Amino acid sequence: MFAGAVAPLLLAAWAVAMILALWNAARLDQMLSDIERRQMARTEFISHALGVAVCAILWAVAMLVFGPQGTEIEHYALWALVAMLVAGSAANMASVPLAPMVFAVLSGAAGALSLC
Repeated sequence: MFAGAVAPLLLAAWAVAMILALWNAARLDQMLSDIERRQMARTEFISHALGVAVCAILWAVAMLVFGPQGTEIEHYALWALVAMLVAGSAANMASVPLAPMVFAVLSGAAGALSLC
């Protein structure tokens, strides 16, 4: 998807940034592995939300930068992929409702802006 429409260096940079963001999100999730035995600290709550926000921002960048450069089908495929990520995060992170809301708001706003 977008292989011929977007510069390979830009796609590679986005992929590396996404890998790093996902690694950070996984690291933050690992720190919360014992959360059912204790209360979540305010700093943990904020850092988890920021980790999700970074991932959402990267997907927003993909929709805003890559979407207009590709075909209409690729644009809709990207929307579908992000919609599945929003639904999956809502189902998977129901115990931390701020994370799916942050992801949905940021990626949804980018999806709406990508129509312009």
